[in-house]
Amino acid sequence: MLRYIAVAVAVASTGLVGCAHDYQTTSYAEVTSAPVAIDKYPSAMYKGRPTYLFEDKWYFREGSQWRYFLEEPPALQKRRLQWERKEIDPKSDPHRNEELEQNRNDREEREQRVDRHLVP
Repeated sequence: MLRYIAVAVAVASTGLVGCAHDYQTTSYAEVTSAPVAIDKYPSAMYKGRPTYLFEDKWYFREGSQWRYFLEEPPALQKRRLQWERKEIDPKSDPHRNEELEQNRNDREEREQRVDRHLVP
């Protein structure tokens, strides 16, 4: 039993055991915050979450952290090239995150309700 514990400690200390994330095959960098108004930039769904193209970097959120890919994933590269060649419009992207659109609509509706209450 002690041998197994020693092996587990040795493996953990070498860094082979770490935090799991959805992007294990692609390297990324963590940033302190997302660019301002990132939801206004072209976006595409990638591995089940919205990913935004800003200044040639693809940003995404994982938990409370914002990150960007150090190397452009092939699927996102294909999407960017389609936008650049004008094959599809980034604003009418069929993979655009509907949840973000709904949240934006809900927020605008709440703001309108507040505005109506403030007007005498």
